[in-house]
Amino acid sequence: MALAALVATGCAQQRLTTTEMSATALGAAAGGVLGFQLGGGWARTLFTAGGSILGGATGYMVGRRLEMSDRAMYSQVLAEALAGSDDGETRHWLNPETGRNGTIRPTRSFHRGDGMQLCRDYRSAVNFESDVATGAGTACRAPDGQWVPITAAFG
Repeated sequence: MALAALVATGCAQQRLTTTEMSATALGAAAGGVLGFQLGGGWARTLFTAGGSILGGATGYMVGRRLEMSDRAMYSQVLAEALAGSDDGETRHWLNPETGRNGTIRPTRSFHRGDGMQLCRDYRSAVNFESDVATGAGTACRAPDGQWVPITAAFG
């Protein structure tokens, strides 16, 4: 599905950066996971494919527009929100270098697997000059305490 999203965006004959490729792949994966949750049988297949394509396209567009300093700020605030915010509590970030800003809100905490690994769902928004991109993701805490995205809002 990520390949389909890359092919769809490849018509412009441009080279994709690592950030754009990562954001596209993660967006496609997140969209596919969300689409899989809907329907059954053929409908589930269609929702999964459609979710992957839309997620990949969204990931590509957001990844293309975020500067490295935006991504660093987003990642830092995401880690802080997952480690220290209650479900429903919103954290804000502002990058004075680019003027971009956004929010991250953990929405649900849960445990998974035999080791009862702590995981959290979250919602994110990034404000651009002319619009807002939103997404959802899930991250789980690794044994070293770091939060590892399982599905990412924007890559």
